[in-house]
Amino acid sequence: MKKEKKEKKIVFTKEIDSAITGYAIGISFSGIGLFLLLKPDYFGYPIVSCIIGAIIGAFGVMGTGIELSKTSKVKGMDNFMMGLVIFAIWLFVYLKFSFVWSNILCFVLLIIGAFAICLGLIQAIYSIVWNVKSRNPLDNEKPKYSKGNIISQIVLLATQMCGLAVAILNVLKAANL
Repeated sequence: MKKEKKEKKIVFTKEIDSAITGYAIGISFSGIGLFLLLKPDYFGYPIVSCIIGAIIGAFGVMGTGIELSKTSKVKGMDNFMMGLVIFAIWLFVYLKFSFVWSNILCFVLLIIGAFAICLGLIQAIYSIVWNVKSRNPLDNEKPKYSKGNIISQIVLLATQMCGLAVAILNVLKAANL
């Protein structure tokens, strides 16, 4: 007997629902990471809470970065955030376990993290320059982004940066334990 897969209910549109779900996951994971940073004894051992909080916070930051990159005119934020998270994982291992074998195993994280950070920064700078160049002040067309949309982009970017800060603080706190 096969179970029929129930179709997912579409509230707004498929794209908008997907974006809302992505933002909700990213923000909630970032919030949980912050909670575990503030309550390090939640799992009984502070190191466990910090590590789990860092991992969950990292997923939150990456998820929010991916969604923000989909909707923002500034591209590359997903690569930048993912690079920072991977780099933070490498940094944690490097600072916590200063063994040759751990350095060798995690060297690939350093390479991928550094590459993703540089790629994201270059993409972001290029997209900003491209957006400025492509705007023609003589056009009488309405701008694609209203004030409300611009404000929402700023709020989402600020949320992403706060989530990134929480993930980095969790990694640094766990490294110091």
